[in-house]
Amino acid sequence: MSRTPISVSSSLPSRSISPTKIFSYVKGRQGPIRDRPGTSYCATLMHHVKGNIGTGIFAMGDAMKNGGLVMGPAGLTFLGFLNLYCQHQLVQAADQVAFNHDYNVKPDYAETVMVGFMDGPERTRNLCFFMKRLVNTFLIITEMGFCCVYLVFIGESLEKILAIYGIHDFSTRLLILFTVLPIWLLTLMNNLRVLVPASLVANIFTFAGLLITLYYNFVDIPDPWRLPLIADWHKIPLFFGTAIFSFEAIGLVLPMYNEMKNPKHFNTWYGVMNIGMTYVIVMNTVVGASSYIRWGEDIKASVTLNLPAEVEIKFGPFRFQYWVEVLFKTFLSAIAYILAETIPYLGEFISLVGAIGGTSLALVFPPLLELVTFYETIGCFGIFKNIVILAIGFTGIVTGTYAACNEIFLKFMESLH
Repeated sequence: MSRTPISVSSSLPSRSISPTKIFSYVKGRQGPIRDRPGTSYCATLMHHVKGNIGTGIFAMGDAMKNGGLVMGPAGLTFLGFLNLYCQHQLVQAADQVAFNHDYNVKPDYAETVMVGFMDGPERTRNLCFFMKRLVNTFLIITEMGFCCVYLVFIGESLEKILAIYGIHDFSTRLLILFTVLPIWLLTLMNNLRVLVPASLVANIFTFAGLLITLYYNFVDIPDPWRLPLIADWHKIPLFFGTAIFSFEAIGLVLPMYNEMKNPKHFNTWYGVMNIGMTYVIVMNTVVGASSYIRWGEDIKASVTLNLPAEVEIKFGPFRFQYWVEVLFKTFLSAIAYILAETIPYLGEFISLVGAIGGTSLALVFPPLLELVTFYETIGCFGIFKNIVILAIGFTGIVTGTYAACNEIFLKFMESLH
């Protein structure tokens, strides 16, 4: 049943406006209809797994060091399923927003937040445009951080591989530059269906790398009880940031959902989200715990560096829309490369990106969105539940950001001496 229309101030779009006009107002383009090629269940699952398993999983050993032998796996599992729950909140809110306004397709993350706040309690309506910009800002910061970490990871891994063959002429920064062309070409792909073969190949190689890592982790395992069960309290925020960083796909949830051939198979009990995230949580926990047990306090920001040497649209519309988009993506790629070239502390940067961007997108905006979207029916338990999630999220942001910045400052000061 459709909800009763709610009047809003004259400065905001109201439900009395037609759905097409509202969507056009939100998106800055004409009408809600988008090109929808339709990806299959398996293809979407591959994208979901690839979106969540990347360099972050190789940093899970470092996360466990900052959490402890018991606190690490337990905390990572808890944060993983909490992240999954928040993904369900996001999808349900997008469904409700689309239903309220009779959209042909589901809105994206920022659109969902904006229209959710616009339709919410009167006190939230004036925040709708600000919240949309805030979500987009955090999406850019987080994805840019992911890209920078990927580039540094590639450069350091290539440097180690070349060193095996006695080649020491290329620094990490120079090796990062060699990836400019292939990475730039990948940014020009807009369609998830086109990326299916790339995701398949990437998942195969990632899985092979994980098997190799696990093999060396389980060879000659030392006594695990030599390690602390719970790390020092001042390291826990670093664990939180790195753990959240490893669950990287919150920004991809609605794009994947929107492009599914049968969206009903995305968020059911045996849907893409539950199956994909369960696999991701298990793999992160197993790789992280085994890496920490095997290498102990010597674990590096990426466990691959521990392995033995033998392994290793506000503006527009534009007249030339395609070329404007290409130039914009090239500009963003250049920024990512510049940042990657100037970031010397991989582990701390992972924690910082996870604490600021990842936590905001995964644990703050979804519960806020549920509170404003379903404010008429949410009930006391629903309010309490979301307040708890928000408390966890804000605590993680504050403590994780402080701890990561403090570690970066200390290492920078050490490098000066």
